[in-house]
Amino acid sequence: MKKEWRHIEQMWWGVDSHLNIKGAPHKLMLFVVRRPESDLGRFGGTLAGTNRVYALPVFIDIENKKHKSFEMLIAPKDFKGDTRRTGPSFFSPKLSLRKDDDELVLIADLPVGDLRLTLKPEKDKVPLFGSPDHDPNSMGFVYPRLAVSGTLNGESCIDGTAICEYGWSRVVPMNCNDLGCRWIHVQLNDKSELIMYIAPWEFRPGIHGIFIDAQGMFQVVREGEYSLQPGTGTWISPKTGEPYPTTWHFRSEKLKLDIHADVSFPGQEVAHRRLTSLWIWNGSGKAQGVRGQHNVEGNIYFGIIARQWWPKQLISKLLSPIYSKK
Repeated sequence: MKKEWRHIEQMWWGVDSHLNIKGAPHKLMLFVVRRPESDLGRFGGTLAGTNRVYALPVFIDIENKKHKSFEMLIAPKDFKGDTRRTGPSFFSPKLSLRKDDDELVLIADLPVGDLRLTLKPEKDKVPLFGSPDHDPNSMGFVYPRLAVSGTLNGESCIDGTAICEYGWSRVVPMNCNDLGCRWIHVQLNDKSELIMYIAPWEFRPGIHGIFIDAQGMFQVVREGEYSLQPGTGTWISPKTGEPYPTTWHFRSEKLKLDIHADVSFPGQEVAHRRLTSLWIWNGSGKAQGVRGQHNVEGNIYFGIIARQWWPKQLISKLLSPIYSKK
């Protein structure tokens, strides 16, 4: 069946982090998307008929197994940002990300407090899914590892690591029921990173991710070059009834990498219906395994997106297994 695409203009920014706040483990995830009015309406919820920027900050207290999410609509007049010209930077009254020399500064005025984070790249940005000129209809870049320091309500008490992505695209699939993706980002203690996206559509045919070594050199991960499967553990959401795996196994002979990952705690689902019909499970966890002849471990970021009108148990059909090729 031939896939049909519709032409729109959308821009997106994302930051995900493992933070220590006053010595306790936390996570801050931020997703910002700017789409035209006609596109927002296609995604359901009460966004139809509006022309605004949508932001979703998620703040997770890992130690106490609590998470808070805050949906934000930002009027276009209050938002400045264009990933084609300003790169990772955007500005709004309560939420901004700016590039300051060789650092990124994230300022977020949230109900949990006023956060100011300095994100210093330990590696230069790399293009998502290979060459940046591979597809004229989409462009994406990622800073695979950033050192974090910062303040909460003016107190210097934050350190950790983060990942930052930004990009733009001109097309999305016509059929919204095709939408849904899963991503896993891994930062290992040998200074390498794995970034995987698995979606029902492909902007980069056959390319599902990238691997960045300690020197910042990257190589693409193609379909058939890896196996990514959920483990036996499953968490059932009390809000939506959807099942989510609590363990993962990634293996690639090409990368000489074999890792297992566990979520920090299962209840990391964001299920808002006030502004959008998105269900998102976006959590953190730990990974350990072998790369080559050496043991490795590190932080992992999980993400699963589903749509409100999808049939129940569709997520489990998508996830089990994702790919079983070597």
